[in-house]
Amino acid sequence: MTDSAASGRFDFRRVLGRGGTADVSLVWDIRLNRLAALKQPRDTSEPAVRQFCTLIQREQLLIGQERFPGLVRILDARDDDQPFLVLEYCDGTTLDTCRRDLPLVRALNILSAVALSLH
Repeated sequence: MTDSAASGRFDFRRVLGRGGTADVSLVWDIRLNRLAALKQPRDTSEPAVRQFCTLIQREQLLIGQERFPGLVRILDARDDDQPFLVLEYCDGTTLDTCRRDLPLVRALNILSAVALSLH
């Protein structure tokens, strides 16, 4: 977890993943009293933080506070000079850990669920 003003609120458990613009960690959110996924910018330079804030705003616009099957819920967000996004933590298999040689029917079921969630 990157050092930020949010660090006193979260108890870091482990890294869940790393992307091009953000790191996602499993944390205990002291304020919400629950496990959560904390998304923070990988790079803390001003341009990178601005880009991350734009991504946060887009995710909030697309997902909002609604509950959709197959998509995690946004629990909290901050888009200032030390931005973060707190997401519902869903334990289980991720797409990047799925076998690449799935039976066709299983692969189509997964793709269908993802397409419906994105729609």
